Amino acid sequence: MFYTIGREIKRLIKLDRASIAILDEKATEVKLFARISKEGDVDILRSGPLITKGTAISWAIKNLKPILINMDDHKDFADTQTIKKSGIKTAIIIPMIHKGQVKGIFYVGSNSEDKYTDSEVEIMSQIAGQIAVAVENAKLYWQTQTQALKETLINQIISSIRKSLILEEVLQSTVNELGNSLGANNCLFKYY
Repeated sequence: MFYTIGREIKRLIKLDRASIAILDEKATEVKLFARISKEGDVDILRSGPLITKGTAISWAIKNLKPILINMDDHKDFADTQTIKKSGIKTAIIIPMIHKGQVKGIFYVGSNSEDKYTDSEVEIMSQIAGQIAVAVENAKLYWQTQTQALKETLINQIISSIRKSLILEEVLQSTVNELGNSLGANNCLFKYY
């Protein structure tokens, strides 16, 4: 998904770097982070704390709207100097919102001093909204698949148990099914 997003964003807007941070339910921790280079290369990193105090990111999350930053004009945010050191001169930071909740942050930066236009901010905001929907759909799909696997496992165990009325065979069948489903070489069941 991130590779496609990176390729398509490059066609729409000039950028030197973009990133997508998928946040936890409280919007305090990054669950997944993807960094997209000017060339379209994507680096996917895992989780970590979201440092937001006094940053443009915290402003975007709190206000539920994008912020357009020219690094020379916005020295009041804690993160502008760090971003500027990386060569970025203008940036758009957009909260990815789905059903009123922030699901992540979408960031686009340019080494050029040319400011992004209002229409570019609007386009990126729409893309951020679509990414938020895609992330939520992927999460729901994963939850559905996990639930289906659990129910299949339970049905297999119940089916094996019903094949016998002898307690030892029922227990042996239960242990075998649990061991197979968990990928365990050994399984011990104690009956008191």
